[in-house]
Amino acid sequence: MRTQPKQNEAAVAGLVSMVVLAVGLVVTAADVPMAWVVWPLGYGVVLPLAIGYAKRRRREPRESRARGEPDRLAEAKRRYVDGDIDEAEFERAVETAMQREGSA
Repeated sequence: MRTQPKQNEAAVAGLVSMVVLAVGLVVTAADVPMAWVVWPLGYGVVLPLAIGYAKRRRREPRESRARGEPDRLAEAKRRYVDGDIDEAEFERAVETAMQREGSA
């Protein structure tokens, strides 16, 4: 189950690639001046930025924990998805996180 985050990045890369391809083909077929700019900007700028954003979104709970702001619910979800804890432990962790949120 540890491949899920990579699948998310691959999905973002696939989606952005398809959009760049579609836009590039449309502007080229429409004979738009300087249509060639779509290709280097799309694949050289937009695609790396989108993949970086997907990676950053995946790391946010860990970074907030490193700053001393524990996100117990996000951590429990990540551990459950990674297979580190079973369903019963996940439910206990969620219950504990909800109780701590309510008392804060």
